[in-house]
Amino acid sequence: MGLVIVVLLALCAPGAGQIYNGDYGKAVFFGGVFLALQPVAAPLAVRFFKIRLLKNVIVAAQWINSLFIALVILSVFDAFFSAYRLYSSFSAISWAGLAYGAVYAMGAVFCYKRLMASPYPDMLAGLDGFVSIIRPESKKGGI
Repeated sequence: MGLVIVVLLALCAPGAGQIYNGDYGKAVFFGGVFLALQPVAAPLAVRFFKIRLLKNVIVAAQWINSLFIALVILSVFDAFFSAYRLYSSFSAISWAGLAYGAVYAMGAVFCYKRLMASPYPDMLAGLDGFVSIIRPESKKGGI
């Protein structure tokens, strides 16, 4: 059961599985890289490389998001194998680790959603509507 919890936490936010395992140094690395760079990496790349065509903005955002997907996968594998070494049975659950990891994961998701809803990514990209380009709103009301 502990392994399943670790994997679920690590999928929610990189570093949460490491918090559950008690690997706080790794949690700071995975969580810090993800939380510090995810909201700003794509806008800064667009500004730095002076990307203005809509198609190229989308391609740049996809490449950068691919790197963050790789970070999430690496975090999941690291958390899983660390937990596998720590817990010899599947029934071991660290309730304190679960609480800390869950609070961290919820905080990370909340902060990321709030930051992407703010005007900062547009300002960092130097491109009005940057967030609406890479994350178009879904149309409501049916067909």
